[in-house]
Amino acid sequence: MSQSLRIRRVVGQLATLPLACPLVTSWGRVEERRILLITCELECLESGRIIAGYGEAAPLPGWTKESVEECMSAVGGVDFATKLCVVDRLDSRLEAFADLPSLRFGLEVAILDAMARADRVTLRHLLASQFGTGEPCHELAVQATFGVSDLDSTCELVESAVADGATAVKLKVGKSSISEDLERVLAVRDRCPKVAIRLDANGAWSREDARAFLDEAAPLRLDLVEQPVAADDVEGLLALARDGSAPIAVDEGLYCGDERRQSAPRMARCLVDEGIDALVLKPMALGGLVASKKLADYAEKKGVTVVWSTLLESAVGRRAIAQLAAALPGMEGPHGLATGAWFEVDSAPEPDLIEGGRLRLNDRPGIGFIPRLELLGSP
Repeated sequence: MSQSLRIRRVVGQLATLPLACPLVTSWGRVEERRILLITCELECLESGRIIAGYGEAAPLPGWTKESVEECMSAVGGVDFATKLCVVDRLDSRLEAFADLPSLRFGLEVAILDAMARADRVTLRHLLASQFGTGEPCHELAVQATFGVSDLDSTCELVESAVADGATAVKLKVGKSSISEDLERVLAVRDRCPKVAIRLDANGAWSREDARAFLDEAAPLRLDLVEQPVAADDVEGLLALARDGSAPIAVDEGLYCGDERRQSAPRMARCLVDEGIDALVLKPMALGGLVASKKLADYAEKKGVTVVWSTLLESAVGRRAIAQLAAALPGMEGPHGLATGAWFEVDSAPEPDLIEGGRLRLNDRPGIGFIPRLELLGSP
């Protein structure tokens, strides 16, 4: 940072953002996202200049314990007496919000966004400078994600995405029988022989069903299978990873359940050490970009794939995560960051720019845009 800054004011604004169509998974049906947009005003001590930054808290039932209303209530307790200079020091300053990971994420993003705007640089350039990771990239490979639907609809959606340049797709499975899921995946592979296929069962299968499915699907060259078994079945997850029928990723196993929320970093390191193939890292559930980056570093050292993902938050949180991914060389995806199209109304004035299966980031300061405050009322 080239300037001495201090927090002047933090405010929150609630909003309900409808989805363009329901997202159906084995967990249930999501039709809208309730979020808390956070505005953080920093004051430059030398010039008196006021800079606003933006973050988002978007808790999701089952993934985070807190509600969006609890986050809103806690915003009133934000109080930082010291100057802001170094990104890594945010961890200790936000420790008071350890039990509210989505709020901690939103506060951190708002502060970092304001710090980047104060220096007139993108968030990824600020992070790369602070982390010492070198020149950040400006685009990332992303996967196109599709909820559970019938076979014909699934194939039409995937074919359309591939025609638009998608090189990787993720299909939600686990809500139907394994034979029906297998039929859908077989049809997608038949119609789109070159696309990378990832599956996400959201923990719906038993060990036996998961093994039966993966054995049948072995010839399909699956790129990744997320959380094939329940979040608390760690041994089953690792057994499937050791079996080698397909690369296995942990997702819900890091976050779901009170004990997991408190120990997600420790659980992630344990699974990396035990041979899991991939980590799906959701900074909203992990409590921020800085904490998530530390886990990503650990996984990278062990040769474990990192997939950056979201809790289906709006563009504020989604693009902040993309900025982090872009600041980390060697983690160019494909990531689970192409979820903006699910929103009928989003917090950004323009849609995510995705071409040829790659998310392109602009060069404007901070997260790259000013949120659509008119959706939420005046701060």
